[in-house]
Amino acid sequence: MTSLKTAVACAAAGAAFAMTPAWAETFSANGPGGAHYANGEAEPLCTPTSPPGMSCTDTIIGGVGHTDAALHFTVTYSATVTCTNKGGNTVAVKTQFPQSSNLTLRASAKNGQLAVPAVASTMPANIDFEAMAVCPNPNWKKHMVPDSAAVEGYLYTLTFVGFANPYIELP
Repeated sequence: MTSLKTAVACAAAGAAFAMTPAWAETFSANGPGGAHYANGEAEPLCTPTSPPGMSCTDTIIGGVGHTDAALHFTVTYSATVTCTNKGGNTVAVKTQFPQSSNLTLRASAKNGQLAVPAVASTMPANIDFEAMAVCPNPNWKKHMVPDSAAVEGYLYTLTFVGFANPYIELP
């Protein structure tokens, strides 16, 4: 069963990116033969949150027998940092930070159904984008542009045990 996949639209807004909600793509060949979204359930939907973050809905997959799965969710954050030299010249430096607490869950099948939980990630308060930025010269002063922190991208996959590729993938 292949669902309609809505591409994640990244529109440049200064140095930050705005993301739109995206539905999952389901690859039926990468799961048990009878796997399907159960009882009118929909595939997971991931949406941006504020403060910068991502949230993905839960779902139930039926027809999986006793096949468990691993859910992996990673979010990458970015911000713009400016570097200014003593002469007042400024350059913008894009700094990226992959969420260090990547989420990996093991979902266990029960009575032929797999309950896939909702997941979310919010940008950690302790990300020091200025420290990660690399200026053209170490004597230049770094400054993070206000409100430039954003979700740069994310990856959500659900892979059944015994299968090499994901059954569900976003974006």
